[in-house]
Amino acid sequence: STRKESSAASDVYKRQEEALLYKIKTLISQNNFKSARYAYDRFRALYQEMYGEAFPSSFEQFVLSPLMGQQSPR
Repeated sequence: STRKESSAASDVYKRQEEALLYKIKTLISQNNFKSARYAYDRFRALYQEMYGEAFPSSFEQFVLSPLMGQQSPR
């Protein structure tokens, strides 16, 4: 990424991305795919607005990222 950011800003971004991933995982587990996609699209738009560049992962790539498998299934 060409984004230049402070360590604190980077930490905030990582926490936001992680929170989004857990939110999407929860929505998908509830078969609420439309809301999961909406949450991703909203985050992607805010990311573009904040950083002036596209979010680096597609919805599919984001959902399949390693963090998705860290929470144990019910």
